[in-house]
Amino acid sequence: MCLRARTAWAEGYGERLSDVASFPPLHVVLVNPGIPSPTGAVYRAYDDAPHTADRPSDPLNQSISGVIGWLAGCRNDLEAPAVALAPGVEVALRAVAACPGVRLTRMSGSGATVFGVFDDERSARAAAAHLNTGYENWWIAPCVLGGGTSNSSN
Repeated sequence: MCLRARTAWAEGYGERLSDVASFPPLHVVLVNPGIPSPTGAVYRAYDDAPHTADRPSDPLNQSISGVIGWLAGCRNDLEAPAVALAPGVEVALRAVAACPGVRLTRMSGSGATVFGVFDDERSARAAAAHLNTGYENWWIAPCVLGGGTSNSSN
């Protein structure tokens, strides 16, 4: 998704990507606590545990609030193994979850980057500034995810 620069569903081990037709812009803060989260080890820990992997249905309500509510019912199956292998991921998740105005906090991919979703740009920027005062060594960046239509010609 990062290389393709558009919103997509990732399935399997992330090798199967399907473009999402449209998604409202989501204001987020990305946070990386500067710790390793070895992808191979995270996937091996995931494979060793009992689990069910399923792709959720598309959100019915495409508003920002509707998509945030829908995301709250989803999960990142790699989060538990990543936290077990790199406890600093949980520290970052808790720090972002404690930000005023955060609507949802999750880990991205296999870690160690986490993100918080906010209602608007102002709230996301305020959260980033707040995090920067307590975690100077972390990489912290407000940004916008989604908000466009996919370009299926690539």
